[in-house]
Amino acid sequence: MTENSSPLFIVDAMFGKLGKFLRLLGFDTEIANSHLKDSQIFEIALKTNRILITRDLKFYEHAQSQLKKKNLQSNMALYLPYQEIIEELAEIFSILGIDPEIFIWKDGEDIPFQSRCSKCNYELIKVKKETVIDKIPLKSATIFKKFWQCTNDNCGKIYWIGRHWEDIKAILQKVRKLIQDRN
Repeated sequence: MTENSSPLFIVDAMFGKLGKFLRLLGFDTEIANSHLKDSQIFEIALKTNRILITRDLKFYEHAQSQLKKKNLQSNMALYLPYQEIIEELAEIFSILGIDPEIFIWKDGEDIPFQSRCSKCNYELIKVKKETVIDKIPLKSATIFKKFWQCTNDNCGKIYWIGRHWEDIKAILQKVRKLIQDRN
């Protein structure tokens, strides 16, 4: 999936975990501030061409009516009543025709997509261990060879394919299976 063809998302505040997960998969995802009104979130979605994701049925229905009035695609707002990340991702991927297989990597390989920082949504770049050695735990520096860093100077979070990424891979495999079982 290329940057140009990748959908942009905005998730309402109750989907913080989903928003961070989508970022790690490389999707430019804004997590709406819980203080914003639904109308403000919807306006941000329209102005930035983002797909709105909500668990609030009333908000979703209002967004759908507004999309229809503006002659925009109905899949620019998604209603996800699910509480589990696997069901949420399966629904998003199914609706948007995204194959979860493109996100699953084999052991020893780099992640097959351009990830984003789960904290601030900036892109990550691959960096040499020597450039971040003083910013990572000694055990991680000893065990892992490949590192990525957030390009946001105010963030700079460091990532590596450790246990957390193996959990992500396992979730993606379950998403793939759920989609296959539904078809």
